[in-house]
Amino acid sequence: MPNFTSRWERLLGATDSPIESRFLSAFCEIASDHGFDISMATKRFCIRIEPQKQLRHMRLDFLISYLCDVHLIEIAVECDGHDFHERTPQQAAKDRARDRAIQLSGIKIFRFTGSEIHADSRSCAIEVLNVIEDFQTETIVSEIRKNGGPSWHEYDQ
Repeated sequence: MPNFTSRWERLLGATDSPIESRFLSAFCEIASDHGFDISMATKRFCIRIEPQKQLRHMRLDFLISYLCDVHLIEIAVECDGHDFHERTPQQAAKDRARDRAIQLSGIKIFRFTGSEIHADSRSCAIEVLNVIEDFQTETIVSEIRKNGGPSWHEYDQ
């Protein structure tokens, strides 16, 4: 069993590598700073993070879910160490096939290299969090428009 457990790994589950641990810590810290709750359970307005999530015949490094009211977004995050990814054309082709299978499941995918995560794990985390925040904004605006929006005279009182 890996021995790089952060407080987030103790809460959410173990990762398989130091770059995964680094991404998880950066993502959870930034999401918390942005006012999101982090959980192992799917709850409204709470980010669910599942390290080492099994999806059919694949294991994802992370499956991140966010339920905004009744609308769900799922994001797979893959943290690619050099030893197992893109060292050969066959490894690169296998990764692209996995990405397509994940996308066909309706899940967005982010793939970061170990170098990207080591250089700036916060920027990697912010890229993923920006998608969640945009989804949240679009969902709320859509619901407001669907329901006719607020009546402006309500603000005059």
